[in-house]
Amino acid sequence: MSKEIECENVSKVSMGQNLLEYGFLWAIFFAPWGPVPRYFGWLLAFIGLIVIKVRGENLNRLSLAPLDKALFAFFLAWSFVATVAFQGDPYLFGKGFSLPLEFAFGVWLAFFLLQEPKILRRFRTTVWATAIVTFAWTILCFALTGNMEGPFSHHNTMGAHALFLLSPTLAYFLDDGLSPREITLAFFALLSSCVMLFLSFSSGAWVGGAVVLLFSFFLLRRDVRLCWRRFCLLLLCGVSLVSVSVLVDKTLVQLLFRELSQLASAGDVEAFSNNRSLLWQAAWNMTQDSPILGHGWKSFKELFPAFAPEGWKEGVPSAPHNGYFTLLVSGGFPLLLSYLALQWRMIKSAYRAFKSGMHRHHAVAALSLVVGQLVYSMGGSHFDARQTVGCIAWAFMGLALALGRK
Repeated sequence: MSKEIECENVSKVSMGQNLLEYGFLWAIFFAPWGPVPRYFGWLLAFIGLIVIKVRGENLNRLSLAPLDKALFAFFLAWSFVATVAFQGDPYLFGKGFSLPLEFAFGVWLAFFLLQEPKILRRFRTTVWATAIVTFAWTILCFALTGNMEGPFSHHNTMGAHALFLLSPTLAYFLDDGLSPREITLAFFALLSSCVMLFLSFSSGAWVGGAVVLLFSFFLLRRDVRLCWRRFCLLLLCGVSLVSVSVLVDKTLVQLLFRELSQLASAGDVEAFSNNRSLLWQAAWNMTQDSPILGHGWKSFKELFPAFAPEGWKEGVPSAPHNGYFTLLVSGGFPLLLSYLALQWRMIKSAYRAFKSGMHRHHAVAALSLVVGQLVYSMGGSHFDARQTVGCIAWAFMGLALALGRK
């Protein structure tokens, strides 16, 4: 009888639902390997949505809260208006507007799917898997070529990837209800995230990581005491890996002192920002030129020569290396304020779920990621890193909204 019930439950999962979930998890797992695998995942998910719609299936999911819907609608509408107003080339318009559109789709898709506990567990396993595989690839590249950037094109991108993975891998590592197999996966995933974060030598990611650690340890302080043996073993393995890396490549010591020197120069804006203050000055000049509409998405590189401050000699950058200026240049103050309102809604939703005691570790994973990336946005942005790691951040933003709706 139990087998019949099990078969009946399995049959209820339609092809559309499977495509929707597989596409989402595919995009998460293959995010570090560039846009093509991610777009393939989105394509599978989109086909799944079409199949579900054509068949008229009712998946019994909660919808976004009315205020969240209104904020997303405004964010997209303002992005569309600002981009179409300043970008006459259809290709460049599509390239620009696809960024906020993909952000909204990624958040909504995670919100929609992660309401289901079984999918949430598989999502957690996928996060562990992508952390471990990416780290293995990074270590292999480092051993064979001396390149510390793994599958990424720049060390700052690897830092963002490690930062976005640090929040969930740390929160899940502190769950004392895991099975032995899950504990092993959680251990290696967190170890992978921490070592990648270190090897990125990205001070912005390090600061964001410190905030993630403080938030997670504070909210899960009881769990920290219960899992202290795991932490001791993790610390031992992490120090050993870093020590071996330093012995293999002595330049790591120089890179370490360079980043520590930058972090210690908080009183010197130029040194602390790694010479990004001129980029921010250019972005502010663009904002002052159009504070309400901005200049449309993906306009920074095109406009930079006209707004570059005196003394800039480094060529034309693709982004201002600051998430808040990215939003200001793209859509002015209305776009920035709507985005911050969305982030606040995510924080409130995740904290509400944490206080209720439901899915505590998932709630901390989402909450610490949102807060950590807000700090990281002072030197980078998940929008600027959307080619590789953005969808991981969007997934946990969607999870934050989903947890608060339960």
